[in-house]
Amino acid sequence: TNTVSRLDRELGDQPEVEADLRLTLGRTFRDLGDYPAATVMNRRALELRRKSPGGRHETVAQALNELSKSLNQQGNWAEAETFQREALSIRKENLRPDDLLLADMYNDLGIILWNSGKLAEAREAYRQALAIKEQRLMPPDYKLADAHLNLSALLLDLGDFSQGEAEAREALGGYRAVFGGSHPRVGMALHNQGKALGKLARIEAAELALRGALDVYRQVYAADHSYIAEALDDLGQIQQQKGDRTASERSFRESLEMAKRLLGENHPSTLTAMRHLALLKASSPADPEAEQWIQRAVDLARQRYSKQPAVMAITFDDWGQYLVRTGRPAEAVPVLLQAHQFAMDAKRSAFERQRLARQLGELYQELGKPQESKRWMTEAERMPAE
Repeated sequence: TNTVSRLDRELGDQPEVEADLRLTLGRTFRDLGDYPAATVMNRRALELRRKSPGGRHETVAQALNELSKSLNQQGNWAEAETFQREALSIRKENLRPDDLLLADMYNDLGIILWNSGKLAEAREAYRQALAIKEQRLMPPDYKLADAHLNLSALLLDLGDFSQGEAEAREALGGYRAVFGGSHPRVGMALHNQGKALGKLARIEAAELALRGALDVYRQVYAADHSYIAEALDDLGQIQQQKGDRTASERSFRESLEMAKRLLGENHPSTLTAMRHLALLKASSPADPEAEQWIQRAVDLARQRYSKQPAVMAITFDDWGQYLVRTGRPAEAVPVLLQAHQFAMDAKRSAFERQRLARQLGELYQELGKPQESKRWMTEAERMPAE
């Protein structure tokens, strides 16, 4: 507060200097996780830059980009997108089409679009970023590998697992050539590859990639780390697919305890591990511990994330799957209906919404409700591909 007051008092007649300082403070606040303070700084910097030098100047684009980043971190994605598109438009006028700064701008836009549920538009932005880097950078180059890694993660969310695996593999090759074997980015590429391979039912290859990711993470991070907790959860899912319930439960429990230590009980990663442990132990009659885990995960999600439909969609989806596995299809239907609505609200991928619609159709058929079954099967069939 004292710093802000001094800026107002001492630099009122030096708007260009004040704008520079405010942008620097905005980046500092963002790095510290104080996104509201960063936004305040960046808004004022943009006001000053619009006055001087004004117009379509590069410094205006810089201020727009910084404000967009802090707004994105606050979850104000609509406004963040507006400012980011304006910044991109200015820089497209001022820079060559293959300027690497434009690749960064497309990447930033892709992040915002992804966060706001506009996955198809995010994919196009990431592809634009990749295309520029492929023109300008000679492999191996870690920035080129970054573009492949970002695209791979988005494609997994879109349900394009084959292309997602290919992009992760491309990133992995680039990172290994630049950094060798023990680098966080190598672990991240292996991790994405393992998740994609699991979805493609290439179980042995998926397990190998995920174990490789864990090995890298454990070499790089001496103690607990959120990447390790997430990779353990993904490994547990692969082990479950293999039928190794003992190893799967061990991985899920280790992931859960690490996430609780690092992030707290109500963090999305912790809740994911809770739900996966419950799903593993789902049986009929219901296992008391599994019932406890799934109910705890749902309760905490309702308390903390009721206004975040993406989190609620995943939570209710897993809850519905749990009820199906424990022989309670009639109870599963209203839960999965809510999951589908949350997925719609969050603009989740067509792949995810289609799967939910198809499952609802199957459940209604099982419950002897052919009209509802037909409606949901029709809904699944007409779902547009992304």
